[in-house]
Amino acid sequence: MGVVERYTVVTRGTGAPDYANAVVFGRHGSRDEILTGEQTIPIAGTAGQLPDVDVPQGFAVTVIAKDTNTGRVYYGGTKVQAEAHTANLDVEDYETFYVTNLNQIWIDVGVGGNGINYSVVQ
Repeated sequence: MGVVERYTVVTRGTGAPDYANAVVFGRHGSRDEILTGEQTIPIAGTAGQLPDVDVPQGFAVTVIAKDTNTGRVYYGGTKVQAEAHTANLDVEDYETFYVTNLNQIWIDVGVGGNGINYSVVQ
């Protein structure tokens, strides 16, 4: 399994973490690329599935609520779970998921147009 040796989060002028522009230094097992992307949900209450992206065995996905969000992001392993609004992220909160594909994660939003950024070691 890969091990991230050092993880550094870039900060803005306020000193607040800028997770959307996080920089990872060090070795990721035998992997040396990080795929990043974003997903916005246009209509609150209608969950969307994240894209079809394989996650290498032993690695994780990081999902970060956008810093421009004006409401919470809800997530789950199914559309129903995400729309139940049980697990949530506030602005710039993040969660790490150990899944085999990014499409195993669904998100919903409290305010249409909000969304997430994600990163996957490749």
